[in-house]
Amino acid sequence: MLESRTKSMMRKIVTCWMIFMLLGFLWVAQPGTAAADPFSESEAAASLTIRAGYSDGAFTEMKVFTDNDFAGAFQREYSFMDSMPSPCMDAVTGILLTDLLSEAGIDFDKINSFAFYTTDVPNRPYKTLDKSFLYLPRFYYPNEMKYWNSNTCNFLSEDSVTDFTYKAVEDAIQVYPMICVSDNWVRGAMEPDFSTQDDSTKYRLAIGQPYNDPAEITAPYSIKWIYQIDVTLIGASPSNGGSASGGSTPIVSVSGVSLDKSADVLNVGSTSQLTATVVPESASNKAATWKSSNDAVATVSDAGLVTAVAPGSADITVTTIDGGKTAACAVTVNPATATTVPGSDAQVNIPEGALNGITGLNDIAGHWAESSIKKLAALGAVGGYPDGSFKPDKFITRGEFVTVLVKAFKLAPEGGKAFADTANHWAKESIATAAFHGIVSGYDETTFGPDDLITREQMAAMIVKAVKLNTVTEETDYADNANISDWAREAIATATRNKIMNGYPDNTIRPRGNATRAETVAVILNATGGKPS
Repeated sequence: MLESRTKSMMRKIVTCWMIFMLLGFLWVAQPGTAAADPFSESEAAASLTIRAGYSDGAFTEMKVFTDNDFAGAFQREYSFMDSMPSPCMDAVTGILLTDLLSEAGIDFDKINSFAFYTTDVPNRPYKTLDKSFLYLPRFYYPNEMKYWNSNTCNFLSEDSVTDFTYKAVEDAIQVYPMICVSDNWVRGAMEPDFSTQDDSTKYRLAIGQPYNDPAEITAPYSIKWIYQIDVTLIGASPSNGGSASGGSTPIVSVSGVSLDKSADVLNVGSTSQLTATVVPESASNKAATWKSSNDAVATVSDAGLVTAVAPGSADITVTTIDGGKTAACAVTVNPATATTVPGSDAQVNIPEGALNGITGLNDIAGHWAESSIKKLAALGAVGGYPDGSFKPDKFITRGEFVTVLVKAFKLAPEGGKAFADTANHWAKESIATAAFHGIVSGYDETTFGPDDLITREQMAAMIVKAVKLNTVTEETDYADNANISDWAREAIATATRNKIMNGYPDNTIRPRGNATRAETVAVILNATGGKPS
């Protein structure tokens, strides 16, 4: 009888211990749990204060946000990996962190890091994140759960051979850090569910997953119950010899804005840069938004670059974030002339001196493709953006790649194959020229997909045809060789055999991954020997 009671008691103890461990394990799997105590709870933050300062000085309160300031919140899809690990789909409602910083009068370019304070962690930040980490290229992966293997805890098949990562990230959508007033995350869901929202975690940070590792555990960065964000600026405080900027000076409100042009006339396919001047010069927040009254006639970028789309008229308006001050330019678009060359993200004129350090391409210093970018830019085949950046790690579309390819090989315009989806596209002429020379053929007789992100195997196929290399049939020995599409095997083998394309340090070629602007530059420069023909 005693032995029976002893066994029964032991079973109860073991059961209780297992339940405790399970509860602790489930807590660990929760996103954004702030405190170390697994049973910690807290109230939602009543407001969000953003302060700014320097690491060697005090922080100044820039703005206090309440729910009323989130009246313009919008819905966005995010995915993240919790610590089980397991994919989670998140339906969030909030405002981009960059927009909140602008409203607080903080210059994004001067930010070094962010310290996040939560209601359940007293007297210290719960987590501090560098801007460079927070604003890595991050994405929502819509096919993640579909190809997740809960047995292997990654995207590998049961035999750990077949890698479905490339399928999980197909149609990936870039997302940016957002502060949410409500959300609904579901572990193991196939897609986000906006039918219900939970505001008990506000204010919460949503950041998305890194572009190169959808399996990385990112739940710890979904910080909830944020009541304060301290923004550390680059440099030293004015009292210690630094320059006055950001949160170390009083907030100066915007009193007006003007444009360098009140009217402009463009031809279809051409572009024009508008420059806004915000007054006073000392205004704390000079950020502004741009809008076209008719995108079918003319579009405008976030930097004020106007692109003529079709004949007609449109008003381009700039509006300051602070104060809502506006200015407008009346744009008239005429039909294209024979000398009009369509513009795109792939090619923008480089300011004089951009390649000798005077101005331009300000984000390639130290990048692995810096030398290649400068060489190809000097040859006029590729350029930067109006703000002087190149964005080397940004993905490139099929239309953009073909445009750079045609420029690099100096192919004369030809009336080649006309695809139904390129008839009114800015890259129509380049795509037709490439088709004439047998470089591209499209998905089918009528579809080219000019705005689709180009894959590395598609890039290989085009570049091999452009160089007119004799194809090789030997198999490559990359770890992900099985992921290469049958139609692209010879092109991949030929491009790598001729040292036009290279694999990654982990011995993968990532054939179905999207190509970046830097990779495009390197491949084309390798193909032309640094001297486009």
